Amino acid sequence: MPKIRIHAPTRELGAVVRSAVSRAWDVPCSLFIAQILPGPEAVDALRPLSHVASSHQIVAPALVLIGAGLTIWGERIFGICREGRALVSLACLGTGKDLIRRACSVAVHEAGHLLGLGHCRGKCVMRPTSSLRDLDKRPLKPCRGCRTSATRLSNIAGMTRRTWRSQ
Repeated sequence: MPKIRIHAPTRELGAVVRSAVSRAWDVPCSLFIAQILPGPEAVDALRPLSHVASSHQIVAPALVLIGAGLTIWGERIFGICREGRALVSLACLGTGKDLIRRACSVAVHEAGHLLGLGHCRGKCVMRPTSSLRDLDKRPLKPCRGCRTSATRLSNIAGMTRRTWRSQ
């Protein structure tokens, strides 16, 4: 697995998210500053992410923080991961410290999907959420099972975490 490329609207938010993702999954991350889908209009999350990727030169694996809201079948969602790219909507995450913590939680969750993980039922960042209240309760770290699975999946792909760090 090469570096996860994080695209954020500001250096400050991007640095915090990059640190959270890197710490949670022990993967290297690079940071790019760009306003991608700044919002506030909602974007259909089922629309192919390839159009966003090609218009903004986003190479997978990538985690993109956007200002626009995301919807599926008319329902708001916090993030989505498809086609080796993950989108994290900042539109409904609040402001200040709430925004930062929630953005980190959604980003770490979506990065788990980029690494090949599904959802978890435990007290884990990979537990799905549908409300800000649940999001605020969700830990920022993966449980032991998800952490082990992420390591196993990376080894199956032929790359150890040590190899990731050297790239």
